Amino acid sequence: MKKFIYRVERAVSRIAVENLMTVIIGAMGIFYIATLLYPELYSLLYFDRALILQGQVWRLLTFLFLYDGGNIFYFLLFAYFYWWMGSSLEGYWGKTRFCTYYYIGILTVILSGFIAGYTTATYLNLSLFFAFAMLDPNHELLIFFILPVKIKWLAWLDAAYFIFMFFISGWAGKAAIVAAFLNFLIFFYDDFYRRMKLFVMDMKYRLRNRRK
Repeated sequence: MKKFIYRVERAVSRIAVENLMTVIIGAMGIFYIATLLYPELYSLLYFDRALILQGQVWRLLTFLFLYDGGNIFYFLLFAYFYWWMGSSLEGYWGKTRFCTYYYIGILTVILSGFIAGYTTATYLNLSLFFAFAMLDPNHELLIFFILPVKIKWLAWLDAAYFIFMFFISGWAGKAAIVAAFLNFLIFFYDDFYRRMKLFVMDMKYRLRNRRK
């Protein structure tokens, strides 16, 4: 899988955007304000397979910048948190690899939208939790700038949320969740395989010691 990622990275290097998450969150802020002032705009921007196939191709991009989470307080909290996480991942990986991760995620989510008829970028952004937890599981984040919590525990909560939403969502929601997780799995398959192999070896070692 690493060879595949490297090949994609070489292609993405030509179109990689520095500070990608800043651009995305900035665009989300503009779209959020615009849809607050003119609510009818939302119907022109969300992902709709039928309308895209009729020629409204801008929806392939604009749906990425829509926020569905509620009032302005929650939006500001969401914007800061995902800006920080995306910028941190770009700091770990570099511009090209982070863009590769996000671009592959966009493609998998769009594919899910064409399969199900509708999709959202919400779960793609939530998958950043998993990527960060794989790279730095013990990193502490201050919730509300006060309560320190390790990122790995937030990732477990995120995983529980994915599972819960998978069971209660419709077909489109399920497809979007699978697409976001597939992106994460593509990137970290080798790490999963290595850790699972070490886990199995450790269990075998402990069983042999118990028998002795």
